Formats: sequence, structure tokens, C-alpha cells
Amino acid sequence: AATFPVVWFGSVFALPKVTRQIALEAQLGQSLGKGFEVPVGGGATLKVASCNDLFAADARGLDMRGATHEAYRYFALSCYAARAISQAQPSRTSAVQDFKLDETAVRQLPAALWPLAAAEQRPAGTAPRVRFGDQVGGAQYKVTDTPDSRQVEVTDVHGNNQDIAWVARGDFDHDGLEDLLLATHDSPAGGDQGFQLLVLSRRATDAPLAIRQRFAVNGPRHTP
Repeated sequence: AATFPVVWFGSVFALPKVTRQIALEAQLGQSLGKGFEVPVGGGATLKVASCNDLFAADARGLDMRGATHEAYRYFALSCYAARAISQAQPSRTSAVQDFKLDETAVRQLPAALWPLAAAEQRPAGTAPRVRFGDQVGGAQYKVTDTPDSRQVEVTDVHGNNQDIAWVARGDFDHDGLEDLLLATHDSPAGGDQGFQLLVLSRRATDAPLAIRQRFAVNGPRHTP
């Protein structure tokens, strides 16, 4: 029997403030304000006013451009998070019940969460950096966490910035093991801003967290 329920935090990344998964699923089809006019070519646009509209636009390879792109992809982040939570299941076992998103936890997160990890140039023969703290530079960065241990801000000495939010917990990949759903807002110095939505888990409390799934929240032209 499942022991650990699906739990999400509605104040993070504009998730709807509802308490049941079926209500969260219903929100995906509801119009949220005036929406976005997404270009489809030839001067025509497609109105995207709900999460289901956005999923359909992404499936067609459509995206906003220019100054409105960041706001559109922030909307996408909330939509993909809401859908993931609505489809999550209660967990049979958990190795993350003691998890809290503070500085200690951040330093132990997978290095691949840091937005510059993919571009890192390591000398030949050196081991890959597997922990977030190693990737960002040990003590050379600043972590500011919140009292509820659900959101942190990370800044390194080069001006790169990342907000990390703990969005939910539950069984997102349906393997019976409790997972964590984390979202990030990445602001590389001199680069384009972006978002991440990831499922992380571990099989033992003393094991490192590993990324199990990434969602394509930055749009169809970007790999997850």
C-alpha cells in the first residue's frame, strides 16, 4: 500500500492553489487571462491561453520570440509542473523524507543542475564534477535560502545566478519510490535566461540524488 502522498507547494512558480490532483488537472484546460499570441508563420498567430493550448503549441514546434519569450516559458514551467503533479502517484517507499532545500542540500545536488555545467571545459584526465558544490566552485558562491527550505538563490563569483525551488514530492515516474520535483530559473552572466523542471530521487538516504527526468520547459527548439 502507498504510504507517502503526493504533496505540492502552491506558492512556488505560480501553481494553482488547489489541494486535490483532479482539481489541478482541471486547471490545465482553463483560460488564464488574455494569453499569448504565438506566431505560426505568414503573419498569423495562435492564441495560447491555457496549459493545454501551450502543450499543443509545443507539439507543433511553435514558440514565442523576443521580449515575451521569457514570460511565455515561465508560463510553460508552471504548466508542465502542474501536469506532472496531476499525473504523479503516492509512493510506496521513500529515501527523501528528510529532504529540505537548504545550503547543505544544494551543495550535494547533481552538478548538471547548474546552467553552465554542459559548457564546462575540464582538463583531460580529470574526473567529472558530480556535485553541485564542486561544479559551481566550492566556497566561491553564495547560497541564500528561505525559512521554509523550499527555495534558494545561488550566485557565483562570475555573476551567474540561479533560483532553485522545491515544487513537489511524489512518485512522478511510477516506480513506487518517492521523487522530488525541482524547478530552476537560470540567469547566466551575459547569456540567455532559461528554466529547468526536473525529477530527482535516490534509493537510500545516504545516496546522492540523481536526475531521473527533465521536462522541455524551454520550448520545442531546446533540448530538455
